[in-house]
Amino acid sequence: MRKYTWIPAGLMLLGGAALAQAAVDPDPSHNTAAGQVTSDVNQSVDEGKAALRGQRSGLMMGELQDGRMVRNSITTSATGLFLGQGVNAAWERSFTEKFSGVLGANFSRTRAADGALTAFGAMVGVDWFIIGQNNEGLRLGPRVDVGYGRDTVGADDHFATIGLAGEVGYNWIASNGITAGLGAGLHGQTGSTINGLGTGTWFPYGSVNLGYSF
Repeated sequence: MRKYTWIPAGLMLLGGAALAQAAVDPDPSHNTAAGQVTSDVNQSVDEGKAALRGQRSGLMMGELQDGRMVRNSITTSATGLFLGQGVNAAWERSFTEKFSGVLGANFSRTRAADGALTAFGAMVGVDWFIIGQNNEGLRLGPRVDVGYGRDTVGADDHFATIGLAGEVGYNWIASNGITAGLGAGLHGQTGSTINGLGTGTWFPYGSVNLGYSF
């Protein structure tokens, strides 16, 4: 299946994830990591412009410029960094062309004058690529997550949560591995009474993700 050309090019501008590419690229012809980052970002932007012009990629979905098929994607939720999830990362591993497993973790700490709220979380899930393959394309899948934390604002309480979600999204992978995507879903959780918005209820969520695939 060929790469689609109607993916919003705005996703491709999330090129900060090229830092990962610079860290692992063994090609000695690149003078500096910064130069490689700039090169990768520019390449991704050019691919985005080509997509907007309707040019069809010669690569299959999930295929990199050296001919390898993607097996792993490491991403972070850019929106989660600012909306309570804190520092977070997810690893997606393709087991077949159409199915991938997902593992994630997050940490956040919010300070106040009389204490702090600290939270840890972990997530596991599966993605089915309805359109696409090897971690790229339109995906749908379930998520299960657990959380644990401590609240010392005005007291000293511990809390734990467990949640279940269904998520749909789209992953785009540039030919050099830079990865961006959008996700949206419905999440429900239950647990201690102080574990935050959505406790014991279902609520929608969204995410803008960026990272690197290899």
